[in-house]
Amino acid sequence: MSRRAKGEGSVHRYKNKWRAAVTINGHRITRIANTKEEALQKRDDLLKLTANRNPNTLHQRFTTTEWIEHWITAIATPTPNTERGYRSVIRNYINPHLGGIPLEKLQPEHIERLYRAMRDGTYRQPVKLRNGRTSHPKPLAAATIRLTHTVLHRALHIAEQRGHLTRNPAALIEPPKPPKPKVDTLQPADVAAIMAAAKSDPYGPRWALGLLLGLRPAEALGLTWAALDGDRLTIDKQLVYDNGALALQPSAKTASGHRVVLLPEPLVDWLVEWRAEQYRWMLEPAWRDWTFAGDPHPTLMMFTMPDGSPLKPRYDATLWKRLLESAGVPHTRLYTARHTSASLMVRDGSDIAVVAATLGHRDSSFTYRTYVHPFEEEKTEQAKRMSRYL
Repeated sequence: MSRRAKGEGSVHRYKNKWRAAVTINGHRITRIANTKEEALQKRDDLLKLTANRNPNTLHQRFTTTEWIEHWITAIATPTPNTERGYRSVIRNYINPHLGGIPLEKLQPEHIERLYRAMRDGTYRQPVKLRNGRTSHPKPLAAATIRLTHTVLHRALHIAEQRGHLTRNPAALIEPPKPPKPKVDTLQPADVAAIMAAAKSDPYGPRWALGLLLGLRPAEALGLTWAALDGDRLTIDKQLVYDNGALALQPSAKTASGHRVVLLPEPLVDWLVEWRAEQYRWMLEPAWRDWTFAGDPHPTLMMFTMPDGSPLKPRYDATLWKRLLESAGVPHTRLYTARHTSASLMVRDGSDIAVVAATLGHRDSSFTYRTYVHPFEEEKTEQAKRMSRYL
């Protein structure tokens, strides 16, 4: 049997196991295996690594925790809110189950066992509470498992590109698909009742922006007066909590989320009236110019509290609940206004591409699938029309 050429590596017995070895630029890299076949595979994997990786770093090894921490700290560029979500699944699920595994030894089966534990509610041990009761972990939603898969897949993909892995084990797994979320819409009669009640509400224009133009709650609260130019409104920011403090951030991850919408003339007049009311608040002793952390200049938000501070998300939801009560409409979450807006626009004959642009969607088919819903009275009329064939 002929000897392998120099640089092709070797496989030989090592105690009661097998050892694969490759020498690159004077660095001897070895891997231990239980069988000769496994050692041959490890040798071939080492040779593949040399094609994509600096030979001087072949000896550098990461645990899964070390690599993912390096990825999210030095490589990934998520928004602050997204990073909080990523770090949550890393801290609670990935690190406890996969963190101590050497990165190069991470297998699809390791990840599958994690997903099964998350799905079954066995991803952590029960916890004894101070009152003597025991808190048992609950099965996690498919959306949480899918977010965990997203983090793993992206981090391991970079590891593969840089030669720390010969393949991405997460790419060999199909994560569970989250169920299609139930999307509620208000009926036209409910919209009319809410808009009538909004006429006597100090924040009436805020509700009109949500119900008629489909602004997300954070986008409506993130509006500044500088965003209004005549009948054109620029939507490019959102008001969110960042490390416990209110902050203005870009309104969306994609360029389509940054948009300019055309306001109906009555809504422009309504905003002018609201601004006059806000000016009266500014004359009160309690008013203070609001400055965001890190910004030396005060920012005049479109919707504020009487003291000049931004209208906070939780209080915004409380005001929506009060508005529904005054309108005699059953309670529904604030985001329902956005769903309703899309349905109303399509129902009134707007082109789906225009609706998508107004909502800030990149894909108009997503707009149709997610936000367009038939109204109950229209379904009743259709049933009556079809009855004539019987």
